[in-house]
Amino acid sequence: MRRRSLVAATGTPGGACPSMPLHKTVIRIHSPGASLARRTGVSLHGHTLHSREGMLFIRRIAESFPPLRSAIDLAARRRGCAGISGVAWDRVYWTPPLAPRQAYEVEANQILGLGLDPLVSLTDHDDISAPAALSALPDLSERVPISVEWTFPFGETFFHLGVHNLPAGNAKREWNRLAAAARSGDRRLLLSLLREIRSLDGTLLVLNHPYWDEKGIGQSRHESALYALLGEALPWLDALELNGFRPAGENRAAAECARRTGLPLVSGGDRHGIEPSSCLNLTDAASFAEFAAEVRHEKRSEILLMPHYFHHRAFRVIQHIAGILRDDPDHGLGWRRWDDRMFFRDKRGVVRSLREFWNGRPPALASAFVGVVRLMGHEPVRQAVRAALGEEGSL
Repeated sequence: MRRRSLVAATGTPGGACPSMPLHKTVIRIHSPGASLARRTGVSLHGHTLHSREGMLFIRRIAESFPPLRSAIDLAARRRGCAGISGVAWDRVYWTPPLAPRQAYEVEANQILGLGLDPLVSLTDHDDISAPAALSALPDLSERVPISVEWTFPFGETFFHLGVHNLPAGNAKREWNRLAAAARSGDRRLLLSLLREIRSLDGTLLVLNHPYWDEKGIGQSRHESALYALLGEALPWLDALELNGFRPAGENRAAAECARRTGLPLVSGGDRHGIEPSSCLNLTDAASFAEFAAEVRHEKRSEILLMPHYFHHRAFRVIQHIAGILRDDPDHGLGWRRWDDRMFFRDKRGVVRSLREFWNGRPPALASAFVGVVRLMGHEPVRQAVRAALGEEGSL
């Protein structure tokens, strides 16, 4: 088994990341059958059908792929919009396919297969419904902390904070305060609440995929905002995320920023589909609170990269989309078809599914796209695509 460590140096750093004390993050690459010599595997940053996922990425893809842009322009004009620029992309969203229990089992089964006890922190976008429901079950109350991926507005952009292990007794009240602060955009209030959450025993605050310019403001402006956030909020952050689904360059930048700031790196699978997380944390902690204390107070983190972490990112994206677009007769809310799970808000603010919008008859281009992606999900085609693309490391 190969082993790689990232150990922060003290002293005056170059670049814009502020400097903090020493930390130690160990990154291991898993080999099937190898002993891990740890008690617990921790899955951080996974999504369920309670997440609402934006679709701005479709516009970005279409702008660089003329056939798709032409098709969207034509459909938009038929509905009275001014082409692709007239589509209200902020009113369109999709939801991941797995119900809370399914999402837990996908992650827990992978960890159990490693011979470890599972801790699974599900972090839907701005919604604690999934972990709150699971943590109320007797068999999962000690395995699923109440966590959330908090959209944190900051200047002209936003960041995502993994807020893990809210106190079970008043998690709803705490989350309502965080959500209200995010809606207000009041930076003082946001930072004040961040400090309050950080003061609670057992919580863990992680800056997720810090170098992802999700808002699309431009990478240099996004990084300026990131360093401004770190300058103001660093004392109340516990870790930066090594993201299991973002590109190699972003993870390298996050690792370097962790080295300079002294924040540990922790894993974040960022699972939205049916494939388990490609990276996990290893620990001897028996509870999430104990694990959080290791990261917060001892600045220790041991990350395990699973074999599928090194599959080519294009291959993983294709498989990810194939899982999202598959038919699911056992869907937790009865949304069996892919277009049952994609929604938009009309001009009156009413939420409608795409299937309802086109009366169960999707446009030919959409049907063709779905058919091709589903084909990629069949095992012979899947293996051929993987072999053609090869492997891709991210650190």
